[in-house]
Amino acid sequence: MKAATEEEYLALVKESLADEGRSRWTISTWVKEKLQDEGKYLGLIHDKRIKAVLRQGIESGDLVRPNGPLGYIYLSTDPSISSK
Repeated sequence: MKAATEEEYLALVKESLADEGRSRWTISTWVKEKLQDEGKYLGLIHDKRIKAVLRQGIESGDLVRPNGPLGYIYLSTDPSISSK
């Protein structure tokens, strides 16, 4: 089984957020299922990578969490976050 790259994780995170914001847990589960379908899921490594990718996305401005650390995560281009 081959591990997914950081770029694949980020692409899947963005894809999961394409329609609306989601919690970190929901994003993680969605990405995990996609990786399992592709034969690239590696268990606990996934949990650490998804946290790192989300943190990097928020720090870079690609992702936003307008309601603080426990709030939903959105794409920075999501029009629904302006009303929050």
